[in-house]
Amino acid sequence: VRADLHAQRYQNHHMRAGSTIYALAAAAVATAATQAIFFEDMPGLLWLEVAEMTVILLLLAASRIGDWHRKWIDYRSLAERLRAAVFWRVADIRLRSFEQPSGERSPYSSGDWVTRAFAWLWNRPTAKQLNREIPFESLKNFLQLSWINAQISYYSKKSNLYKRRHTQLSRGGDILFVITLIIAIVHAIGITHSGTFSVSNVPNIMVSLGEILPAVAATLIGVRVYREYLRTSEQYRQTARYLSAITDEIKEAPDINRLEILLKEANEAMLREHWRWREAFIYRKLGTP
Repeated sequence: VRADLHAQRYQNHHMRAGSTIYALAAAAVATAATQAIFFEDMPGLLWLEVAEMTVILLLLAASRIGDWHRKWIDYRSLAERLRAAVFWRVADIRLRSFEQPSGERSPYSSGDWVTRAFAWLWNRPTAKQLNREIPFESLKNFLQLSWINAQISYYSKKSNLYKRRHTQLSRGGDILFVITLIIAIVHAIGITHSGTFSVSNVPNIMVSLGEILPAVAATLIGVRVYREYLRTSEQYRQTARYLSAITDEIKEAPDINRLEILLKEANEAMLREHWRWREAFIYRKLGTP
């Protein structure tokens, strides 16, 4: 629980700081455009742009000093392994501290603090011997319902959520692109023709929107890519589908040996998803937009 809370805390810090940085970058463009078009005689308004850019630098400094990105990923890795370890203890199945899925290169080294922390917890002697007389059917149902099915539910819900957010950001960017295109066409008509559609008759608000909207659209695209919504959604969907297939086999498992094989397959699927998630986000460090 502690590892999970730390992971959530640093994830919130990192993600919110990233979104704020993109938003402030667009706001700085909007501030400069608005001042130049509507308040040309008030250059003091540009201090707002200075403040916005200063906040961006402060957020970057806070992220690096607090090491939010690394702590988020490391605590999430530890929390996920500990979550699975609870069920391995109940099933009395021994694993290496950080088994890696076949065909994947482990992102951890033997000296990694996450590996050492998990190994220390995993290898601690239990105060009481586990009950070896747990009925097989009860054990099987418990592991399936409390672990595998719970993970399937999590992956499915998150997959739908991230797909929805990706779609919303994509549509928002498309709408802003179309609006900007319309404004550009109006400007083009004004440049090539005189009369009603001359540039001098185009409202200043349209001129400012022509400069601001592309920056806002870029912000939406930046947040969409930065948060890896589509990639994560697809990974979660595939993992949920694979685990669902395994649960059907678990229901028919005749003995503990077959159950152990299926549980290791499920564990490998979740490990593979986590490795790929880590590889996707390990390079998503904050930077100037």
